[in-house]
Amino acid sequence: MFDANMEYIRLMPLGWFLCSCRKIFLILSNSLLRASSHFLSSKEKGPGRICLTKKIISCLSIVETVIVNIAKGIKRAEANITDWLGLLKKRETRGIEWDMESIVSYSRKDTHLYRRCSVLVKRLNRRNSNYNLVGISVTHLSQLLFALILARVVKCANKEVLIVLGGAQITKYINELIAEKRLVDFIDGFVVGDGEEPLYQLINNSSSKNFSSVPNFFYKYSNNSSLFYKRSDNVFLFSSNEYTVPDFTNFSFGHYEFRLPIAASSGCWWGKCAFCLRPVRYGKDKHIIFSADKVVNVIKQLNHKYNIGNFVFVDDAISSQFMLNISECLIDKNISVKWSGVCILSRDFLDDDFCKLLSKSGCRHLSIGLESVSPRILTAMNKYHRGMAVNEIIKVLIMLKKHNIFVSLHVMFGFPTESINEAEMTLEFLIKHRGLYDSLIPHLFSLTKDTPVYKYPHNFSITNISDKPVFNLRRLGFDYEAACGMNMHESESFFVDAIKRLRINKITIIEYVFQ
Repeated sequence: MFDANMEYIRLMPLGWFLCSCRKIFLILSNSLLRASSHFLSSKEKGPGRICLTKKIISCLSIVETVIVNIAKGIKRAEANITDWLGLLKKRETRGIEWDMESIVSYSRKDTHLYRRCSVLVKRLNRRNSNYNLVGISVTHLSQLLFALILARVVKCANKEVLIVLGGAQITKYINELIAEKRLVDFIDGFVVGDGEEPLYQLINNSSSKNFSSVPNFFYKYSNNSSLFYKRSDNVFLFSSNEYTVPDFTNFSFGHYEFRLPIAASSGCWWGKCAFCLRPVRYGKDKHIIFSADKVVNVIKQLNHKYNIGNFVFVDDAISSQFMLNISECLIDKNISVKWSGVCILSRDFLDDDFCKLLSKSGCRHLSIGLESVSPRILTAMNKYHRGMAVNEIIKVLIMLKKHNIFVSLHVMFGFPTESINEAEMTLEFLIKHRGLYDSLIPHLFSLTKDTPVYKYPHNFSITNISDKPVFNLRRLGFDYEAACGMNMHESESFFVDAIKRLRINKITIIEYVFQ
């Protein structure tokens, strides 16, 4: 599928580069024109000098014309990227809302997305095909829409194939998903939490269709009157003893931008954010982290086996101490790779030596959960960096940029009790300091079950919570009413307006939520 965001990211620097080249050539052109005029007006006129000057001017004029035309073409393409993104979404959605009714009906139409799904369907329906299980991983919320449509299309084409969804977003929104009864028509189960052992058992049990013993698994269960999802009693927790080298045989690395995913831990080392429920969903409160030496050995083996030197840590969040350990280990063992990951904002990044070490070891990109710059909201969220001042956050971004580490910022609008002024404070910060980060990942707050906000609503001025979750991919969770701050409608309007304002200021946005 065409990724308009990635095309935008690729074309913007190219456009700036070509425009810079054009300006440089114009400066050189003017300088040489002045020089040639001086030569031509000089008393010491010589046919050789005049001829050489004319040749230089002629060549330079041709080069300048080519550069100017290319720059204009790229500039036009850059200006149309946002329109392309809008047209892409209109083409896919055809103006309908992405609720459950739309998903069910959309897969029955002869649409562009349906035809793209048919590639997988044809492979499943080949005569000699032995596929009996399709697993779909949903890492980001924006993938959930397409995962559900893909599941629907595949099930309509082949009712015998088992379809299972897993991944971070499935774990996060499992209560909302199993409450939607229409999903039982085309999804056979969900894996939550650690999925290594569940996936292995699903493959072995796919023919018998006996899933009651598969750990961390929600399977379809009938009580004679209705069909619903029931969780297995068995629980699987990944341990450090089971850490091994992943097998990527037969993978098409081109589709993954030549980055190999690798895990260094299980769970979040902080795990106290008020809007997060991963410690609850994963069935454990403890953070399991593997030794830096063991992780580096795995990186070394993968690098040697697949000849790929670009890795991304898929952990919930890697700590500063681990980044320090992994950097020292990579440098000591003279392993030249590039790596990226998600981390929690801290004062450790104010240390020039620390950031220099990260860069030297191959750290090229960090995704950081900023969420807000309002001290009160950060305290309400119970973020780890709630004590950091705005000027310290700015210094962190400057330090990372100094050492050529790309930064993606996660921000959240609409957290309970957040006022328009506080949200505006964060938005103005993003616009003013857009040169200090490379991409932005905006989120709209969703109230999900079992989070601290859901468990203790009075602490966040929430006066009422709906009985059933709302299956809406813009805000997947429970509707609520708050005594102060922006209500749900106001926060959603602010969120939409914020993205428009950020685009106007040419900040690269990676959207996790559909507009």
